[in-house]
Amino acid sequence: MAGDRLLYAGQDAAACQTLLTALGTHFTHVPLGESVNRHAEVLRDDFINLDKHLDQPVEDRLWQASDMAERNPFTSTLFQDACLYLACEEVLDVPFGRLLVVVENPSLGQALFQLAKRKGWRSSWRTGSTLCDAFPWLIRFKKRWTCLREALRCRLDLLKDLRRRKAVLARLGISRPKAGPQAFDTLLTVWAVTDTFPASRPKTHDPYWGELPEYLAREGQRVLSLATPAAWVEPFEDIAASIAASPEAVVLPEQCQSLPRAAWDALRTLFWTAKLRTPVILAGKDLTQLIRDGVWHERAKSRQMVALGYERVGPALKAWGMVPRQALHLYENQPWEKCLRRGFRDALPQTSLAACQHVPFSRLYLSFIPSRRELDAGLTPHRLIVPGEFWREVYLQAGYAPDQIVVAPSLRFSYLFSSACSGSHEFAGASKVNIVPQTPDSPPQGGMVPPAQSESRKSGAMPLTMLVAGGMDPMELRELLLARLIPASRVLLGLDVLLKFHPKMEPSAVAAILADLKQVPGFGFTLTTHAIADLLPQVDAVLYTSSGVCYEALAHGKHALYVGSDMRLDINKLDWFPDLHRKTRSPQELSRAIEEILNESPEAAHTRKAQAAELIIRLFACSNTSSLHVFLGNSKCDNNLTNLAEWTTKSFGN
Repeated sequence: MAGDRLLYAGQDAAACQTLLTALGTHFTHVPLGESVNRHAEVLRDDFINLDKHLDQPVEDRLWQASDMAERNPFTSTLFQDACLYLACEEVLDVPFGRLLVVVENPSLGQALFQLAKRKGWRSSWRTGSTLCDAFPWLIRFKKRWTCLREALRCRLDLLKDLRRRKAVLARLGISRPKAGPQAFDTLLTVWAVTDTFPASRPKTHDPYWGELPEYLAREGQRVLSLATPAAWVEPFEDIAASIAASPEAVVLPEQCQSLPRAAWDALRTLFWTAKLRTPVILAGKDLTQLIRDGVWHERAKSRQMVALGYERVGPALKAWGMVPRQALHLYENQPWEKCLRRGFRDALPQTSLAACQHVPFSRLYLSFIPSRRELDAGLTPHRLIVPGEFWREVYLQAGYAPDQIVVAPSLRFSYLFSSACSGSHEFAGASKVNIVPQTPDSPPQGGMVPPAQSESRKSGAMPLTMLVAGGMDPMELRELLLARLIPASRVLLGLDVLLKFHPKMEPSAVAAILADLKQVPGFGFTLTTHAIADLLPQVDAVLYTSSGVCYEALAHGKHALYVGSDMRLDINKLDWFPDLHRKTRSPQELSRAIEEILNESPEAAHTRKAQAAELIIRLFACSNTSSLHVFLGNSKCDNNLTNLAEWTTKSFGN
């Protein structure tokens, strides 16, 4: 029937496309992405301060270990569901024909069903279960039973895995850290793989900490590493063996955690519930039902248990006589970080707690910003080390005390400062790599470029090379490629596309996306595994979603094009700076953005690159020896901003 509409309140672009294909032309899809993200900005402050609705202390251990307290959009759908609810409400306010609403979360579906009835819609509910369709109140009990069953399974799996890991450590002779009782200057948290701790030489570099290990050693610092094995990348057995063979002082979370205490954590998180003041009103809307649903989702996951394990690190180090002067961890304000700090505060109050923000983040990545109650309760680090003056301003505005924040060199992105300062807007450290087109069956180093596309490139039909930088979420990348770039490329003949998958994306997800792309006639691309720094000098623009490669693109003077979603939150790490990137949400918008890039004048390009270089200086501080001292754990935080300002003036002029 003409006028019938479809709302897809979920995050799976492939499922949405399958649904649209099945419905044919009977329903018109109403994209919710723009509305969802508009409501996200409205709800942002309320969600940051969600704990004001707690009827219990904000410092409660189990609350702080939960995804609800973290408010991370990648680990909990609660924020997304609340925004979807408000977006769907807008559509329900304008009756027009029939409306089909498809949801992934049954609790969100029930909330929308009740909302539709209150607004006078003639509504029905279909779940695929005759019994639940007849008695909708059974849906809640069915979901809770499903959550409890999954909660038991994941906790048992985690306990079995911990027992297996402790057996591996016992077999290797490292049930306890090899370093004996002694005082350390710094406890440094790292993510460990097999080459993190070399057996033949001291550790000098880390993917997240850059050259800090070498600097600390040069300054005579005694460093103890808290190594979390990245067992999703390499087998735990291999990682543990590499640590056993290393001369470094290393402690593993598994060494600090006993099986009885882990079992106790499993039991208490299974029956834990957040005590809420009701109703929970956010942005003027009663979202109590969705918030309570979020509490049940906590049970179906084991992340609370994992986080609570880090609370044992401080007491274990105290028992072993391995007392660090400062504990330095990477900062995203995740549950494990909060529990690590809590354990040190309880067992080793003399240890200074410092955290380092190692990556830029989106405005909607809410976990980075503590709530007002968390700030008042003193749950933040003693010192927060940020990579640039801009981030200092962000945290000051969020409520951090000025003496808590120190600007230090961006260890992970130190080369970006040099790139922006070079004047030519080229990264001198990048090497020109040979990207050779290959056949569809070739390994992912060259790529798949059809002859027709190569010829159009030679004829000058589209003098533009685009780098597609995928994030870790395969559904996000699928939507970018299949629903955005491919439709846009059909009107932009000759566009050269370099495709780089995130190195930590599951191989099965990579294979599935490549299989989908092979089914698209006429779309050519070059599949590459080269480093981003090597690829950027050869491209004109970067197409990205939640990846931080957008900042690297700005530092190289390249165009950054963000691709928004029809159905999910835009975790755009450049959303702080709307004037320095192009945001697109449809193939038409993407096509227009590419045309604007092609028509950019030399004067406009020079201005854009100069603005980007100026921004990079505020985002990523200069790396020099005098500014690295803040990582030594000195009691006085000297930001060395005067020297940085003098250096900037000398390099760029006024």
